[in-house]
Amino acid sequence: MTNKINHSAPEAPSDRGIEHKSERRRMEEQIQSLEHRLSESLAEVNRKDQMLIKQSRQADMGEMINNIAHQWRQPLNNLGLLIQNMQLMQEIGELTPDILRSDCREAMEIIFFMSRTIEDFRDFFRQDKEKKAFIINEVVSKTLNFISATLENSNIRVEVNATDDVTAIGYQNEYFQVLLNIIANARDVLVEKRPAFPLIRISITNEDELSVVKIRDNGGGIPTEVIPRIFDSYFTTKGHGKGTGIGLYMSKVIIEKNCGGRLSAYNVDDGAEFRIEV
Repeated sequence: MTNKINHSAPEAPSDRGIEHKSERRRMEEQIQSLEHRLSESLAEVNRKDQMLIKQSRQADMGEMINNIAHQWRQPLNNLGLLIQNMQLMQEIGELTPDILRSDCREAMEIIFFMSRTIEDFRDFFRQDKEKKAFIINEVVSKTLNFISATLENSNIRVEVNATDDVTAIGYQNEYFQVLLNIIANARDVLVEKRPAFPLIRISITNEDELSVVKIRDNGGGIPTEVIPRIFDSYFTTKGHGKGTGIGLYMSKVIIEKNCGGRLSAYNVDDGAEFRIEV
């Protein structure tokens, strides 16, 4: 029995199969294009974030230099008076060893205070490497010490209400920068609006296992149309050259992204209130 050999050509692929492969290839190319565009967009976002962080640090450094200048003004004045006094006493022949020792001791105390001020400021601008537990009351106190000279020069009174020590877990120095930004912002508003008795109230509490810090001023509040944009990058209500518009934006990033908390702003009575939850 002979087997029949089929010499017919192999069946050509169907039009449907060709279309399917072509469609699949188009989809793969579209996916690759989308992935490339997404990668470029993420790189651009990261680049802008890094630029904002850099600008924020520069703004914070400017605030630091301003506060050092105010903190040093009185000690430098006292040093000048001591030197003038020693010179005068020497010229009239009354500079005794006891007076010299006393004036030198006082001068060294002033110099030590000025040196310690720089170290305190530098400590707060060092980046934390890992999250740690810290006492919010202490950070608030140190922040107020940092900015106290500019508050006093503007006749701004500060009231702090805290019954117990309140702790949080996060980056202490970044939290300090948030407090500094918000308090400095309240100070600038009060200087601009000039209420009869400028006041900043700070309350520190625990609420539902969260640490809550509320910072309130009596500067008249935030305009209604501004509130939705108050944390936008580069948005500022200050005049030209007086604000970068990144302080509150970076504060929100620090609290919500780095600390897993929440930062909000709203109007109360005769001013604005910022609420930090961590």
